[in-house]
Amino acid sequence: MDSDQLPSARVVRANGAPVAPPSPPVGDHLRRAWTPIAAHGRDALTVVIGLWPLTAIMAVMFALLWAAGTTH
Repeated sequence: MDSDQLPSARVVRANGAPVAPPSPPVGDHLRRAWTPIAAHGRDALTVVIGLWPLTAIMAVMFALLWAAGTTH
């Protein structure tokens, strides 16, 4: 494996002396942290929207069973 294929740390020099690279803006940190949470939120919303007919049918079924049980 050649040395140009290996990943390496970014080297920043100030007046010839190596220094730590500047940190990314705060928005980038938050965007990376929220990306997985947003993906799970979208998946949960998709499931809720996709299953609402089943939920409605189950609610009507239980309401009818309750109504049938309370009549004389």
